[in-house]
Amino acid sequence: GAATVGYLDRERVSYRDFPNPQDGLRALQEGRIEAFVYDRPLLSWIVMQQFPETLRVLDFTIDSLNYAIAVPKGSRLLDKLNSAVLEETESDWWRQTLFQYLRKKQ
Repeated sequence: GAATVGYLDRERVSYRDFPNPQDGLRALQEGRIEAFVYDRPLLSWIVMQQFPETLRVLDFTIDSLNYAIAVPKGSRLLDKLNSAVLEETESDWWRQTLFQYLRKKQ
């Protein structure tokens, strides 16, 4: 993906592109590459679903990305969205969901 490629380029790490994460993970599984770099939540999900016995996602992040929600200036939704996102991401439900799908403790 663009963010991964940008990071590797900035750090001057040589890499090989794959058409999709599954192809990259198969190359890793077969020993054709030494590591596979991808978006952590998606990578964790794919590994858990398709490669649980042979691959694992390491417990560190090499480049953190922040995601956002855009609304028009002056939108009445801003305060409601801020409150809802904060409420959800600080809840037990959020922590349990992260652990269930990504095996990540928060």
